[in-house]
Amino acid sequence: LPKIRMGEVRALSREECGRLLRVVGTNPSPFRKVRDMAMIVTFLLTGARLREIVYLDKDDLDLHQSTIRLHRKGGEVNILPLADTAKIELKAYLKQRRRRNRARALFISCRNQRISRGTVWYLVKKYLKKSRIKTHGMGPHALRHTFATLLLNQGENLRVIQSLMNHKSLATTARYLHSRNQELVKAVNGLTLAGG
Repeated sequence: LPKIRMGEVRALSREECGRLLRVVGTNPSPFRKVRDMAMIVTFLLTGARLREIVYLDKDDLDLHQSTIRLHRKGGEVNILPLADTAKIELKAYLKQRRRRNRARALFISCRNQRISRGTVWYLVKKYLKKSRIKTHGMGPHALRHTFATLLLNQGENLRVIQSLMNHKSLATTARYLHSRNQELVKAVNGLTLAGG
């Protein structure tokens, strides 16, 4: 079968996600550990973009309804379901954060200001490197791609993934199929017909 050329999507495997979270869990600072764990789990389980993570306010979380409100491009707002794992990490972070300040921002720096995009980018890259994950082309956006890839691998259809990722076009979502090209080629090559 011919190779299907699509825009390259860098995503973590399930095993790499586990390694990444274990490394975040070794941070010696209690505040940084719970904040960074909550932030990275939110990336992985919502498919949020870097700017959407940075601009999250505490009011964007509804832990009772298990939802998170993301402020998308162009002023659009999306309310997404929040996975149980993300809720656990965010609750632990909020408990730790309560002692620090009352700012609106959800994720704050050690100086009690809204965390910057540069800081989040640096932290994600640092944790990926410590996890021995090839960091070339990998950063916060790879965590977004990981969300979509994990959904696809568990059998979700592209329309569901398109909605969760807030893609305008299904063609954008279809890029995630590239990660399964080799599996698909192997499956098709294994087909036989009776008497063939």
